[in-house]
Amino acid sequence: MFIPIEGEDCIFLHDVIALVHDDRTTTVYYGSGRQSVTGFRPVTLVRRYQELMKGALHPQIPANQQEVE
Repeated sequence: MFIPIEGEDCIFLHDVIALVHDDRTTTVYYGSGRQSVTGFRPVTLVRRYQELMKGALHPQIPANQQEVE
């Protein structure tokens, strides 16, 4: 999944391990060691993701294919 941000850029959630907000920016840390910076606060990123997912299709996963914890 992803979150659209400034311009045509986006945050790909598959590899994100942390969002760290300081005075004016949020640094996105990826498991691969890469980092990106956005002017959006983490709460704004969550809202953008939720708005994007409202219209998404969520197919049912058969019970025999669901992970068990």
